[in-house]
Amino acid sequence: MAQARESGQSLSSGSLEVEPVGLPSHHVKRWLIVLTALVTGLCVAVALLGWANRSRTRRAELMRLTGEAGPWGDLQYDPILLAPPPELIPQNAPLASHEVVWRFSNTDATQLNSLLAELDLSATVSDYIRSVAKPDSSINGFVVRPSRNFVLELNPKNRAALYVALAGFPENEDQISAFRFFGNSLDQWLGQASLLPATKALVEPLVYHHGGYMFFADLRSIDESLPSPEERSRLIAAMSRVSTFLMRLRVTADSKIDDLVEYWGRGGRAKDVRPMLSALAELERRRNINIELLLPPFVRQRLYTFPLPPERGAALGHDCIWTAFNFYAEEPTPLSFGNMAEVVKTLDRDYYRVFTKPQLGDMMLYVGDGAKLVHAAVFLADDVVFTKIGNTPSWPWMLMKADEMRTFYPTHKPLEVRFYRHREV
Repeated sequence: MAQARESGQSLSSGSLEVEPVGLPSHHVKRWLIVLTALVTGLCVAVALLGWANRSRTRRAELMRLTGEAGPWGDLQYDPILLAPPPELIPQNAPLASHEVVWRFSNTDATQLNSLLAELDLSATVSDYIRSVAKPDSSINGFVVRPSRNFVLELNPKNRAALYVALAGFPENEDQISAFRFFGNSLDQWLGQASLLPATKALVEPLVYHHGGYMFFADLRSIDESLPSPEERSRLIAAMSRVSTFLMRLRVTADSKIDDLVEYWGRGGRAKDVRPMLSALAELERRRNINIELLLPPFVRQRLYTFPLPPERGAALGHDCIWTAFNFYAEEPTPLSFGNMAEVVKTLDRDYYRVFTKPQLGDMMLYVGDGAKLVHAAVFLADDVVFTKIGNTPSWPWMLMKADEMRTFYPTHKPLEVRFYRHREV
């Protein structure tokens, strides 16, 4: 751009011969005509290119926002971002320590060396971790206390490989509870947050990618570099936003209402969904109904809301297990990750595993190594699940795409998804 401006200035200042008064000469006229044509052509080309790009973008958006047709009907998605109330975000509390500690529990020296080799870390990173790793009998493994400079200078590839592995050890809360956002643009994640450029510059090199998500687990390392408590709060608020969507069913006079009632009325709820679907079909214009209105009361009461923290001493039970097992329940049961023996007993007694395409209300269990249950959700339609992330109040009951749910919990080995259906549905 600087060269273009300089070139334009030199042309106007001396390379053209102009008459002192009156109209331009015929040489100048010819030059102006040619220049005008060139500029006009360039403008048209740029406009066409911009229109083409916008058209491609719009087509991509429409493809992304329109679901696959199926027995559930024609679905439409409207992306939204939910921000938890500031008082419910645990990261807003002052950190007890700014020391970074990585823990490799139940791991001996041979296993630690094997793990570091499997992660394909650079030799510099692997050698450093080995050199500072100290045995810790309290976790039957090793503890690593890296320097702040080492943490900040990790490149994205090494950071992603190492932090995903660290998230597999229950003692590494920073990595397990890392901020995350499905996408690949930090600007998309932070949105319109009024953060200082210096704050973004601190965060950007520490963001790592895995399974379609962006993660940030290094608040501890930059906390003291943030310019003010207010800026810290703004950053945490921006990074705590949750990406979800509204899901609507398109109903027209041509819609097969009986088929829609059969699908959305599962669980003995046909009488609840038929009146609304029939009424919409009789309207002159096409109407969209929020799927929330077609779901069981348990879901309608909670979707897009954040749970209140439990009372002191109360069990933390409002997690993914509690949510999944109570999808059709009139009176919620207390099942949760806190009582896995009862969870397994209930699953064996009240559900059976299915190997065909899932239907509304089927439970989805995300299983890791050793048949370890990692997460539970409920299938709704298309590729959409209803779920609750953990029992923390800063995550709402929400809708997610099943593929996004599969990679929400970072692991180097893909999770298996199993479908279970209630025996009485």
